[in-house]
Amino acid sequence: ASTPGWHVRLSLGMARVALGLNQPEIAIAALQEDSRTEPLNPQIHRILAEAYAAIHLPEEALQSAQATVQIAPDDIETLSWFANLCTQINARSEAIPALNRAMQLDPSDAGLALRLGELLLHVSDPRAARQAFQQVIDNPRASTENLAQAADGLITLGDLPAAIIALEHACAVQSVAD
Repeated sequence: ASTPGWHVRLSLGMARVALGLNQPEIAIAALQEDSRTEPLNPQIHRILAEAYAAIHLPEEALQSAQATVQIAPDDIETLSWFANLCTQINARSEAIPALNRAMQLDPSDAGLALRLGELLLHVSDPRAARQAFQQVIDNPRASTENLAQAADGLITLGDLPAAIIALEHACAVQSVAD
């Protein structure tokens, strides 16, 4: 009964090593069967997604990444990873709902709002990007760097008054830190 569990652990280990050695094809070969026999194992789908992305198979990468999120839809780290992978494979619009969900789960994380704003800039949604950057400004836990990056995004949007407010907040945060 413990043999299948060991098989999956060994396959995962081999796949991780293969990815680390830039051998994504070996990682895929090690995990394809396990993804069918253990479809609810998020680690398998996550490594498969990364391996598919490494060999420029974006549809397969997205499919495996979506399986990972379906298994763990309320895990902020998984949602953040998913958004990164979607950006990597040029599926930015797929990342937006994941970042929105992560922000619902942890509204105090200014970094998530910043990433969402930057992503929305790339997909040409200036209104939503402006809202995300405003969330960074309004976040009392935003770092100086978060605020400066939000200001940069607001400048890109041409919203200089909001950018000035972001920079003023950044200066205030910095002076408190000093």
